Amino acid sequence: MLAFISALPPLFIVFGLMVVLFLCFGAANGALFQVVPTWFLKEVGLLTGIVGAAGGLGGFLLPNVLGAMKQWLGSPAYGFWLFAIVLGGAMLTARRLQAQAVEDVPRANGMVERSG
Repeated sequence: MLAFISALPPLFIVFGLMVVLFLCFGAANGALFQVVPTWFLKEVGLLTGIVGAAGGLGGFLLPNVLGAMKQWLGSPAYGFWLFAIVLGGAMLTARRLQAQAVEDVPRANGMVERSG
């Protein structure tokens, strides 16, 4: 496996893969900005700004952290591991918050029905 890592593929293959990668990034970015107005009808501007700011922060933070990890530890791989751990924690937090929100909805509906 390490033999494949050390060999670079031809330029036209790398270029083609990068074009596919950028198309996927663009599709994901468009999908994210399309979802904001469907979930947040009244706060479209605010949430679009937050999403854009988060993207800008990621675009600034990722290269700096990877560069610092390469400088301090000799490899940017540790920076990717750090981001993977942070992403995993964010996903677990989002999952817990979603479960809590789903749990709270029936309670709120039940309270409305009982009070009416």
